[in-house]
Amino acid sequence: MPSCSVHNLIVLRANRNNHGTYMVSLDNRPSQIQNGAANPSLFNQTLWSATNLSFAQHTVTITNVVAQGKPATVLDMDYISIERKLGDPG
Repeated sequence: MPSCSVHNLIVLRANRNNHGTYMVSLDNRPSQIQNGAANPSLFNQTLWSATNLSFAQHTVTITNVVAQGKPATVLDMDYISIERKLGDPG
């Protein structure tokens, strides 16, 4: 199998009134809290994206953030878009 490099990665979802805050981390880097709530609902919204990634294995961590004393909210993903190049990364 040829080597491959992911250059762009996009995670998409709908934003709805029962969605709340979440964090996304790439390769264990710090992340800011983001809000996925919307009323009325919004579809095909970018939950998170990264571009021009290096040729390496990457780890994406998505965490639902629930505030103390608040009810849990929904965190979902509809699909992931991956753009890559085949062949030698050089």
